[in-house]
Amino acid sequence: MSAPLYFLPKLHAADLITQDKRLKASVLRERQLFDLFGDVANVEAECSIFDLKSKAPGGHSGLLLCACGTRPPTRLGYYPDFQEWKPVGKAEDAPYWIGLDKESAPTPEDLVRSAGGAGYRCELADGREWIVPVIRRPDGSTELPRDLVWDDAGVFQEQVQVRYQQIWERTEEALEWFRAGFNTLRGKAIAPALRLAIDALALLYRYDQPLHNRLRLINSENWMSVLAFVIDAPLIYAELEAEKKKRSPEEPELLSTATG
Repeated sequence: MSAPLYFLPKLHAADLITQDKRLKASVLRERQLFDLFGDVANVEAECSIFDLKSKAPGGHSGLLLCACGTRPPTRLGYYPDFQEWKPVGKAEDAPYWIGLDKESAPTPEDLVRSAGGAGYRCELADGREWIVPVIRRPDGSTELPRDLVWDDAGVFQEQVQVRYQQIWERTEEALEWFRAGFNTLRGKAIAPALRLAIDALALLYRYDQPLHNRLRLINSENWMSVLAFVIDAPLIYAELEAEKKKRSPEEPELLSTATG
C-alpha cells in the first residue's frame, strides 16, 4: 500500500511551494500535474516534497512529490531496486516520472482526494472497491457540486460549478451509449468511453491517464460498469422496475365450459 511518487526533473522544492504553503499552479500546469495536485490546500498536511540532488530517475537532480497526507508510502525516496520508475513521454524531456513500489501497489486510500465524495462502490482490476461518482442522471440531476442561484427572471436554479462543466457535458454522450448498449462500442470507439471513465474516477482520486497506463484499473471487463454508475444506471433500472410493478396485470382469460 503505497502512494505513487512523482519526480520532477530540474526543479527544487522552493520552485513549487508558495509562501502560504500551497503548490504553485503555474508550475503544476507546466509539468502537466495540475489535475492531479491542483486541489492540494495545505502542502505540509497533504504532501511530502523534498529535493533529490544526486541519484534520481533519468540522472537529473529534481524534486520528489507525493500526496500522502498522514499515510506515507512504504519507501519515501528514490530506491530503484524496490521501485519501478517510468517517464511520462520521452525520458530526455519528460515533465515528470512516476515511481511505483514493486511490492506495494497503490490502494484507494492512497489515491483518494482529501475532499472525498459519494458514489457507487465498484470493483476494479486490482480486486479492490473504488467509489465511482454519479455525474449525470437522465432527468438532469447530478451529485456534482452545484451553485444555488436565481436567474435574471427570479427562477431558482442549480447550476453545475464551472470546474465540473466539461465532464458534465461529456456525460451526455454516455447516456447515449447506455441507451444504444455499451457493448456496441468496439475497437477505437471505446477510447472516449475509457477516457471518460478515467476522468470520472479522477474526481475522487488522484488518477489520470498516465497513472492509468501504469495501474490499469479500468479494463475491458469493468469499463461498462464504471460508466453505468456515472449515469446512475442502478437508479434507472430501479425506476423501470417500479413502473413495471405499477402496471395493472392483464385480465385473466375466462374459460367457457359446456353443460349438459
